[in-house]
Amino acid sequence: MADEIELDPALRHEIDKLHGRLDELDHYALLGIHRSAEKKQVKSAYYGFAARIHPDRHFGKKLGPYKPKMEAIFNRMTVAHDTLASVSRRAEYDGYLAERDRLSELERVLDVDQESLGIAEERPVDPARVADSNDRMRAQPQPAPTPQALSPEAERARREALARRLLGGSSRRMPAVTAPVAKSSAPPPQHTPTPRQVGVDTLITSARGAANSGDLITASNRMRLAAKLDPRLATEAEELTRRAHAAMAEAYVKQARFEESEERWVAAAISWVKAHEGKPTDPAIAERAANALRLAKGDLRKAVHLAEMAARMRANDAGFRLTLAEVYCEAGLLKRSRSELEVAARINPQDPRCRALHEELKRRGG
Repeated sequence: MADEIELDPALRHEIDKLHGRLDELDHYALLGIHRSAEKKQVKSAYYGFAARIHPDRHFGKKLGPYKPKMEAIFNRMTVAHDTLASVSRRAEYDGYLAERDRLSELERVLDVDQESLGIAEERPVDPARVADSNDRMRAQPQPAPTPQALSPEAERARREALARRLLGGSSRRMPAVTAPVAKSSAPPPQHTPTPRQVGVDTLITSARGAANSGDLITASNRMRLAAKLDPRLATEAEELTRRAHAAMAEAYVKQARFEESEERWVAAAISWVKAHEGKPTDPAIAERAANALRLAKGDLRKAVHLAEMAARMRANDAGFRLTLAEVYCEAGLLKRSRSELEVAARINPQDPRCRALHEELKRRGG
């Protein structure tokens, strides 16, 4: 089949590469220009691609499966050009990109793997290092030191250095720790906090302070680190994480609506699902997530689950019942789709989606 396609191999490779990344490239990356590019550069990039890739430039050639790929690329490129060539639409799009990047970073911070910060179950924590790592996300796992026998004086110095780090790098002199003359099996005084507990307390204070100031991302992350060292904090950490996701949900809704307006259904489905994770009991978000998954040809099992949940919560909403019917149809559950369509038609027989779905079910034999 490749021999029958009348396109240069290098051009076929370029088309394959672009088509495979359509769902992940923003308008600037698709056109191969910088975000500061001027209108003249936007047009130059667009028409440069058109000269090489537009199907009309290869009229009469055997394009095979490359024709629909080229059409899909240029549909997206036309949207990119029209958006970036307009001052108002470009400003709106740039705002969308800034919010998307902010959410991506917050999500990365919220979902950071605690082990990547170098925290082990039985190792003391350096709160200053953890706080800095949590803010900057640059910490790397530290290899465990090779155990060595230390002299009493060296052990005392080590403990003093550790205590200084646990107190945030304070330069004040720490009380001397006198090495015992003889080993004793007596437990240490209970009123003296261990370095481990100092680390936990520091993280708890920082987390609760961040929560009180409205910084739920930092609060969640630091309380999860504390819970790693003290499992009794797990419930509080989970609640802070839930609140952090809920706070991000509205931003994901705004992002999803913008992606829907451009009919970028894969991106919209991802954003709606993330919004649903933050607000799992909101039927409107669940319904939009199900619809976007259907149009993106994504996880239909998840789409069915979301659409069913939304329809249960809004049983008298024709739009929600129609979305469920459309998802059932896409998933091949034609009898269920017909049943839901009948319910929706009784609620609102004037909805144009009813007729369209009726014709689709007839076509599929449902």
